[in-house]
Amino acid sequence: ARGMNSAENQQLRLECDDDAVHVISRHRSKGLEYPVVFCPTLWHRGDYINREKTIIQCHEQGRMIADLGSEHFEKRRARALTEELAEDVRIAYVALTRAQYRCYLVWADVRSEQCANASALAWLLEFAEAGFADQQAKFESLRNAEPTAFDYRLLTVSGSPERLYRQAPPAEPLQARLRNRSLHTPWQMSSY
Repeated sequence: ARGMNSAENQQLRLECDDDAVHVISRHRSKGLEYPVVFCPTLWHRGDYINREKTIIQCHEQGRMIADLGSEHFEKRRARALTEELAEDVRIAYVALTRAQYRCYLVWADVRSEQCANASALAWLLEFAEAGFADQQAKFESLRNAEPTAFDYRLLTVSGSPERLYRQAPPAEPLQARLRNRSLHTPWQMSSY
């Protein structure tokens, strides 16, 4: 292999990697297909926008708005959450349609008394407010309607996780950097 040029090495590697497992993000998978696809985290939705206290970005009248704390901050937070859900649904569609033969999907009932599951998959399956029994009934009906195309298996997990799926980053107050040099210089360049 030492005598081959880089193009030949790359081609040989591509031919050898055909049977390898490819781990790719949902965002990068658009337009690609794989024989088998695993979607282990479509049940999850981050809560970045809900926790955000300093800036919310959303669209209003066709323009991007960055709200730094106006009286419309909460209204814009709601709009940003709707926009984020729409993007998550689009990305979920991309992930679910990459499989040529089989797609494995994981669902976790992560609702709490205070918070419904707001993930794109919960929205697609109409599970946001559904209880566990309703979720299982929906899976049963999907399996009965399309037994050759859909199946599910209820897995039980002993114990509970020791920590959150993703730890929240520490909150840091925003402030401008202090200027530590003079902006005036005796040397200047001009163009005419």
